Amino acid sequence: MASVNGFSPQGIADLTTKAGIAKTRLTWGKLAVKSFFGGVFISLGGLVNLIVLAGSPGLRESNPALAKLIAAFVFPMGFVLVTLTNMELCTSSLFVLPFTTLQRKTSVRATAKNLFVSYIGNVCGALFVAGVMAWWSNVLDTDTMTSYAVTQAEARVNVAWSVNFLRGIGCNFFVALAFFMSLGAVEYVSKICTIWVPI
Repeated sequence: MASVNGFSPQGIADLTTKAGIAKTRLTWGKLAVKSFFGGVFISLGGLVNLIVLAGSPGLRESNPALAKLIAAFVFPMGFVLVTLTNMELCTSSLFVLPFTTLQRKTSVRATAKNLFVSYIGNVCGALFVAGVMAWWSNVLDTDTMTSYAVTQAEARVNVAWSVNFLRGIGCNFFVALAFFMSLGAVEYVSKICTIWVPI
């Protein structure tokens, strides 16, 4: 029987537990820095996705499914950067830390600390990308691109709270799946592939 270059689901579960314990042992300073860069990296994926879609008005008009597919192909780069650099992302911690806390390997207090700091740090990183790398750098440099960005933002804000909440659950499910699968891969190419598919 051929050997598999990776871990079994049980082995991945054990690695998930170890990852959760390691997250709760981070100092406040390390957690804040890792969370900030986690927000930066995940937002870079979103920014590239936005640039692709905003810069392709003709393709969006003639073949919107293809435009979305191409943009979706570049979006996972953000989570790849977070994973390969071992930064903190609140959405993946929402899977890992309850998993370890339910096993009584981490405390509720340590879990709450990580989730709170990582959320604030991620937001700060995302605002940095939006302000410095998108707006001040004039990345969306045409009226078509900026109007598309505004339209997309309004479409996400002007919906019922419950809709965004359910979308967030669905999104987080796939982030958790990508994190879980990436732990099972041994080398970088496999990690990237296991992240790319669900994201």
